Amino acid sequence: MKIPLNASTFGEDEISAAIDVLRSGFVTFGERCLTFEAKFAEYIGSRHAIFVNSGSSANLLAFFALVNFECPRSKWGRGKLEPGQEVIVPAVTWSTTVWPIVQAGLVPVLVDSDPYSLQMNLESIDQAISDKTGAICPVHVLGNAVPFEGIAQKAQEHQLWVIEDTCESLGTRYDKKFVGTRGDMGTYSFFFSHHITTIEGGMIVTDNDDLAELLRCLRAHGWTRHLKNREQVEKKYSHIDPRFLFVNSGFNVRPTEINAAFGMKQLEKLENFNQRRVEVAGF
Repeated sequence: MKIPLNASTFGEDEISAAIDVLRSGFVTFGERCLTFEAKFAEYIGSRHAIFVNSGSSANLLAFFALVNFECPRSKWGRGKLEPGQEVIVPAVTWSTTVWPIVQAGLVPVLVDSDPYSLQMNLESIDQAISDKTGAICPVHVLGNAVPFEGIAQKAQEHQLWVIEDTCESLGTRYDKKFVGTRGDMGTYSFFFSHHITTIEGGMIVTDNDDLAELLRCLRAHGWTRHLKNREQVEKKYSHIDPRFLFVNSGFNVRPTEINAAFGMKQLEKLENFNQRRVEVAGF
């Protein structure tokens, strides 16, 4: 018997929602994306959710935010990172955890993972921390969770940023809270084979208002268009047409309304999807 690695989880609900978007004539980033962000933030328990076009892009924005001139301070007191500073990451991860660190001018430092749980080994973090360390990026692998109290302790001791790569563990709870919500940022992937799919897509969550605004700005060319504090920012540049006001560097990693339509339907099914994964794992 051949068992496929993954199978489609979407059905007529998602297809119908996507068709509604196409018939509306408005398919680029809009109200559906904003609604999906709000629903995801409410579900996961974060103040902000920033929807992007992939989990890879979620990591990209997260690490570029840390080196941006508008970077605020972390929960544990660390400010903007400088080129050459180090980010501790587990050896068991995907390439898109590592490459955004390099692309942002930072240095990934790989540490061992536990051979049984496959989660980041906390003792190996102690050995890797140096005066160059600026952040820790725990990766919650295969639906499990890195014990966060140990991460938080190290972040407190050394004033570090904590970016939780949660692309493989959406819906996992640790000590009654969803993983991805305890650090400064949590990133998620909605690729075809992940817990929910938006075809391609990703999300960043944070409780930091200033960080959320920076991420929104970086998502779309450094544009002010989708900032919550748009009016406040645009008053500083009243001599510039606000339709063409770019106040930062940035990328174009916006999702589409079709992705959001898929995501809202899939989010309603997430708990059932995860329960089925538990049943299959225990077979």
